[in-house]
Amino acid sequence: MTASRYKVPKGFLDVAGQRLGLNLVDLFGNDAEGKANLEGFEPVYNTQTQFTTKGRGGVLSYKTPKVPTTTYTSEFSLIPERKEAAPAGPTGPTGPTTKSYNWNAYGNLGGPGYGAKDLEKALAEGFSEQDVKNYIQQNKQLFGPGRLNLAEDLQKKFGFEYSYVNPVVQSEVLAGKYGTPPSLIRMADPSKFANPLQTQEFKKAENVAPITAGISTAYGIDPKYFGGEDLTAARKQGFSNQQIKDYLDQNPSLLREQNIKGGGGLYDELAKALAPTPPVAPVQEKPRFDNPLQTQEFVKAPESIQEKPREISTNFGIDSSYFGGEDLTAARKQGFSDAEIKAFLDKNITGLLREGNLPGKGGVYDMLNV
Repeated sequence: MTASRYKVPKGFLDVAGQRLGLNLVDLFGNDAEGKANLEGFEPVYNTQTQFTTKGRGGVLSYKTPKVPTTTYTSEFSLIPERKEAAPAGPTGPTGPTTKSYNWNAYGNLGGPGYGAKDLEKALAEGFSEQDVKNYIQQNKQLFGPGRLNLAEDLQKKFGFEYSYVNPVVQSEVLAGKYGTPPSLIRMADPSKFANPLQTQEFKKAENVAPITAGISTAYGIDPKYFGGEDLTAARKQGFSNQQIKDYLDQNPSLLREQNIKGGGGLYDELAKALAPTPPVAPVQEKPRFDNPLQTQEFVKAPESIQEKPREISTNFGIDSSYFGGEDLTAARKQGFSDAEIKAFLDKNITGLLREGNLPGKGGVYDMLNV
């Protein structure tokens, strides 16, 4: 059928629009004669005839027979007009004639609008998704609220800012009124792998090429991107972490997802392995005593010292290297006079006394009664 112009009264379009859930009057507009222009669409009329006959029944009296009642029910719907394909152009030096996508040539395959089934048909006919996108943009007046519906997933897929979605029809689609179409992704790009990033059977890093062959992305789940198995293969070839990182710095497009720089994956692990190790600070042992001057457990001077010969020493108190209060007590208990103790200290004051026990500090030296 070639393209035609159908003239339909406005009242008829009102009724048909109520059945379809569409505003057909605004969609097609009126011409000067007040009739709607349905160019590009083919109206379909379905008429059902119902006969109802009432007889006399079981009565004794005579009545005029009832005439059978006939009821006519008409239904109106619109489908995209089916157009005959143009004859193929000549082939030869000028090449074959390029055909352009026209949804009207295939009819409506799902609900009232363009959806997954329509796209699947277009792709099967050799058209690209861009061809479909261009067609919808060129015929935007056919889609939107009160008009035909563009499936919401296609609206997002094509990245349209203008809304081609009819909310009423879309809600019916989601409610399952027109069936559940297969996944759009599965139709457009069938895949046998559960992981959407996988494009090949997993290739293990075995029997790798020599280092002269260079670093490869052939291993793992995708031969176009560098992943964990490619890293294993590169190391088996003999490449160092620095050489692999330099290679990735020169080819950042080979990384994706978490493996990109800053993603916390492969690249960052390489960078971390190459980072200089910070010097380890020496472990500070906790002091044995709270008093920084103490070097031994406190040794108390005995009540009496019977050892001979007598000796003034530094063995008592908190430090065996310096003369302190407990050493003074021990010396006096042995019978040394303060004058003898002072004479002992005067021979090596700086080596035997410290801090407050030095002369003039009010400590041990100044406590001697000389």
